[in-house]
Order: sequence, then structure tokens, then C-alpha cells
Amino acid sequence: MPSLQGAWQRLERKGPSLPLICPKTHSKPIFRQSFNPDDWAYEIKFDGYRILARIDGERIHLFTRNGNDWTHKLPHIEKSIAAMGFQSGWLDGEVVGPNDVGVPDFQALQNAFDSSRTGNITYFVFDVPFYAGFDLRAVPLTERREFLKGLFETRASKTVHYSETFDLPAKASSPQHVAWDWKASSASASPRRMSRAARQTG
Repeated sequence: MPSLQGAWQRLERKGPSLPLICPKTHSKPIFRQSFNPDDWAYEIKFDGYRILARIDGERIHLFTRNGNDWTHKLPHIEKSIAAMGFQSGWLDGEVVGPNDVGVPDFQALQNAFDSSRTGNITYFVFDVPFYAGFDLRAVPLTERREFLKGLFETRASKTVHYSETFDLPAKASSPQHVAWDWKASSASASPRRMSRAARQTG
């Protein structure tokens, strides 16, 4: 099992049971006047829907951020997660839909759900608040994500992916600057109209 850089040993094992509802692990970031780049992780902000996956043995359920069960809308995601052999836990991520040229597009995602043609939707996972009987919410985000990355290193899927982090642009002075600067540069340099999301690690 991937290491949590020593934090795993400090956790209290909660047993095989899982919370029926996953408590929130993230809220909207609070932007302070002082900005320390080392306190933030930077990810692509996909233009999609937030989805939490509850894994209870072979039973997989997919929930929206408001607690609605969307498992029946994303059967291929359910099957992919089941085939990847995760232990019981919760995954936190975002589903995205590609447009005609393969670029994530929110309108394409909505159209896929409206037409019940969701087979091309993919799931990008950025957090693991519970896993294998452990409540990981108290573990620093950087260590949780390193652990999550390790889980995906031995599990390949065409529809479920680990959401990578990126280095901070040298000229960025705030999380807002990161998002707007990357969105502007990516829009002018390529058709990938995605922005980076800043997530505080502490």
C-alpha cells in the first residue's frame, strides 16, 4: 500500500465501515493579503461536475456534491472504479465531457447528460478523504494526494484518472492570478480552455 509519508502510522483505524455521506473536505479558498506559493497546490480546473465516489467492497455509488445519487447516470464510471480494485473508501473528483475535438467542454457535458449518452464522460480524481478504514481528512493535502497518486500508479483506466498538480508560474502573486493567468495563456496558445485551480495544502 502506498505510504502517507509517515502520517499513515499516526492515524486511528476506523474499521471497515464507511460514512454513508462524505463530509466536505474542501471549501472555497480564503484569499489572504499575504500569499505563500508553497502553501498551495495547483491543478487543472476542469469544466465539469463534482462527483464523489463511495467504494464499499464491490458496491460503487456516485454522488453529486449535493448528495444526489448519479450512479445510474454514469454506469461506465461505476464499472471502471469497480474494476480498478480499490479498497473501501471515498474518492473526490470531477467528471468532464469532451466536445467534438476532444477538449473538455461544459456544454458537451450537459448535452451528454440530457441525451443520456454519457459513455465518453471521464472522471478525474483529486482527493481521497477516506480509504481502507482510515479517515484521512486530518492528513495534510499534499500527503493525501501523494498517497492517491500511488493508488493510481498500479491501476490503469481509460475513464478514471488521477488529477495531476503543476508548478506555480514564477510571476504569480496570488491564487486568483494563477487561475486568470493560466486561463488567458492557455486560451491564446491552445484550444484547451481550462484554468488552473489553486488548492491550499495547509
